[in-house]
Amino acid sequence: MMRLLALVGAALLSGLELNAHTVTWFENPSGLLSSNPLVISSVSSVYLPHAINIKPSLGEPCIVSVKLDPPTSSFISADIVTGNPANWVTIDVTLAKIPTSTNPIMTTVSGTWQATGVPAGKNCDATNPVPFSVPVTIAMSRAQWRITASTVQQGVWIDTRSVVGLQVSDCLAGPWLNIGVGSSFYIMADHPAGYFRPIQSYGGGISGIITDTSGNVQSNLTVQLPVGGASTTTGGDGSFTVDPLPLGTNVIEVTKTNTFVDPGTGSNRTGIASIDILALATNAYAVLQLILEAQIWPPPPACNCSPWCAIGFGTLDGAQTPVYFAGGANPPKGVPPSCGVPVVTVTPPSGPSFTIRAGTGRHRNSGPNPAVGMWTVTTTVCGQSKSCTVTVP
Repeated sequence: MMRLLALVGAALLSGLELNAHTVTWFENPSGLLSSNPLVISSVSSVYLPHAINIKPSLGEPCIVSVKLDPPTSSFISADIVTGNPANWVTIDVTLAKIPTSTNPIMTTVSGTWQATGVPAGKNCDATNPVPFSVPVTIAMSRAQWRITASTVQQGVWIDTRSVVGLQVSDCLAGPWLNIGVGSSFYIMADHPAGYFRPIQSYGGGISGIITDTSGNVQSNLTVQLPVGGASTTTGGDGSFTVDPLPLGTNVIEVTKTNTFVDPGTGSNRTGIASIDILALATNAYAVLQLILEAQIWPPPPACNCSPWCAIGFGTLDGAQTPVYFAGGANPPKGVPPSCGVPVVTVTPPSGPSFTIRAGTGRHRNSGPNPAVGMWTVTTTVCGQSKSCTVTVP
């Protein structure tokens, strides 16, 4: 059972000393797959620009300077779009003109990077130029996406035919949220209708420690993008790192599972509670502090569904987040549910209560300036209710 959680983000985990820079791009997020080409589609502008990052490891303080070689192809342009020198330097690669040939065009983006010695006293003394070369493939087109209905559950599969970051929005004008990375995504039917598009640029990541109100670390919690990609489980000390994340605003899902004895059958049942928060990935690592409560409640004998709720708020890079809330009911596995439709009610510190749509894997919030005081989210199903509260100071 997960009680009040404190998710403490840190730019540097205790005892972690990784002092290095790495050249990365979307097809090579770790920096270890240097033969993987950066792929640009000449007919799909939504994939552009592509970012090459001279990226610090978590906690690396050193400032570096980057120099680009002259371009090797007239079909692309490469421009440094961040500060230079800087701790993190980004090069945007864009298509300069449309090829007339249908054959793929192979080229490279190359240059050098080196430490500047700044800040002083931080071992930033690797001032010899380090060469880098990024292979680039210009393709005339990409395969069309395939969208098929699931034959097992209520939902759809989106097959993007190549690895992308998947973004979703309620309207074409945005804002767009990153919800996964991969080539095959399952979207549940309880997800609100929306538009989907790809992204192929990475930013930084988040790290932290999850504890309860007594300071006890919370292990085996899942922290992830909700439909695939970056995912981790909190360790025995409650720590986690999710890196890298797609550039922009990411939906981060924190999930807790709980096993209990079903009073109706006497056998073990497992329920799931989850809450979505938003984390911005830029050319830096986010500092996240979150207070979260999530509860799963065993159903009474007359009901075989388990109500759950989750609510939380925090600060992201020093700015207070909205209050996030969610709720729903976990049906049993293998047998039909007998619980009806769960009702999820949010009660703010002042003003009337309101209901939200029940379901997992969705983001709800109170807006950019949540009211001070106690917030409560309550899930009611077949006469059984479960409430979670959090107080905004």
